[in-house]
Amino acid sequence: MLSNAYSENSILTFRLVRPDQDNLTQPSSEVKIDKNQGYELFVKDIENIWIDKKVELDVKDIKSVIIRIITMSDSGEQEYLPITLAQIARSPDLKSPSMNAFSVLLTFTKEGETKIANVTEKNIHRRLAVIVNKRLLMAPRIQDKITGDEIAISGLTYDEIKSLSDAINNSSK
Repeated sequence: MLSNAYSENSILTFRLVRPDQDNLTQPSSEVKIDKNQGYELFVKDIENIWIDKKVELDVKDIKSVIIRIITMSDSGEQEYLPITLAQIARSPDLKSPSMNAFSVLLTFTKEGETKIANVTEKNIHRRLAVIVNKRLLMAPRIQDKITGDEIAISGLTYDEIKSLSDAINNSSK
């Protein structure tokens, strides 16, 4: 198992965003970053985000990934239908960078389930970054403790779900 240390070779990691990140985004910020304090700079949609190098979870904590497409039912309600990367690849419209109608359902191992519960319980209101192949996928704010063995991540593009799926499926378990 991978230790909670930073690794250049980790293809999928969950890491906490710097606690004072919100102060760093203010135009008049006086906060100085010491690059030796264990943070790494990522840029996502023009936002500079400082992320802790400590790995909270990694690919070994994930058992499976199911890709779903968000659609509307006949009654007008959102539905999440399973879809494969091969099915998406056959439809050029679905591969468009502006098409962010995908969701992934990640199932954690028992150890991963414990880790996500612990990190989210201790870090309410902080952001948890999901990094795939050294690129920041997202950094949502933790609203509550995550319990159970599954989480869903919605609003992803084809490239994002492909990277995430490849990272999980190609890892040596």
